[in-house]
Amino acid sequence: MSLNSHIGLLFIFLIFIACGNKDSASKVTSEDGTFEVKINISAGDEYYEIINQDTFSFTPYPYNLGSVKSNGDNQLSVLVLSNRLSRNSRIKILPIGILNYKEFDKDKKLIIGVPRDEKSRVISATDLIDLVTKYPSVKNIIQEWTLGKCGIGCSKFVSWEDGNAAGLWIQRNLS
Repeated sequence: MSLNSHIGLLFIFLIFIACGNKDSASKVTSEDGTFEVKINISAGDEYYEIINQDTFSFTPYPYNLGSVKSNGDNQLSVLVLSNRLSRNSRIKILPIGILNYKEFDKDKKLIIGVPRDEKSRVISATDLIDLVTKYPSVKNIIQEWTLGKCGIGCSKFVSWEDGNAAGLWIQRNLS
């Protein structure tokens, strides 16, 4: 085979690789920085947890809770600030922050997001600074409910991170 034939075959091979199967990240992320979330728990649903054969209940969920499926077995938890969404529905969200905390000495991250579609938003925050300055009580509700749902002393606040950190966390866990 001539050099031109080898180069031609290499070019065709590279085209096949570039056009091949997309990984699972392409199913949940888009170019505008939004991610697809599957709603697991609707706002207003009853909260309960079974710990050591004891059932512990708390006030109903004040927000929709969903997940972004990563390539591993774990799913990333996402709080969606919107009106009540149906369980198992899917929605594109813009991540605006992360609540980092410890629960039963295990590190946890809760991604905070708003719907990509502005008509579906119940607040106009598009980043953590907006949330803190325009809606400080919403931030406090998220933090206090999340830390209090398991009882006294079982969880501890660590930090808040912005939407860029949330997007990077999701991207890192999709690959």
